[in-house]
Amino acid sequence: IPMGRKTNFWDLGVGPCGPNVEFYYDLVIFEETPFYAEKGGQDFDTGNIILNGVKSQVINVQFNNRNQILHKVKLNNKIKVGDEVILKIDKIKRDLTRKNHSSTHLLHSLLRSQISDQIKQNDFYDKSKVRVVKFDDFSIELCGGTHVLNTSEIESFRIIDFKTISKNIYRIYAITTYNQMN
Repeated sequence: IPMGRKTNFWDLGVGPCGPNVEFYYDLVIFEETPFYAEKGGQDFDTGNIILNGVKSQVINVQFNNRNQILHKVKLNNKIKVGDEVILKIDKIKRDLTRKNHSSTHLLHSLLRSQISDQIKQNDFYDKSKVRVVKFDDFSIELCGGTHVLNTSEIESFRIIDFKTISKNIYRIYAITTYNQMN
């Protein structure tokens, strides 16, 4: 690479590439966050970090090995330690995730009551931080995820596929909400 020439990973590729657009991704940790990190079978939140009126997109949220919540951010400006920011989750995605997650609990309870006590969910809750989630007397389970406040929020639930993964292990694919079905 010639002296003084700026490079990025595009220079290592093969073939023509239009103008380089550089994106910077950082992992950011906050003292408090409204973002749900992927865990226990529930998807992570997405949304925005706003600093001085400029939005940067949160594209992934995970726990690190010290149980801190890492926000993967596509930065549109630099964020420094001590900066005051506004954190906004994507409410539409959160609401759809809550509906799906609550529906999973209800389906699990139905299967357990109709088939047998041999039904179990794998990797569904974080054993270090749980709460009891109750849907009337139909489903009472431990969970640290986000849920609907009332089952009417789910609107509709439809199983769209069912696959055998291995002996006695199955995966059920389903969708929720009226708009998703039409």
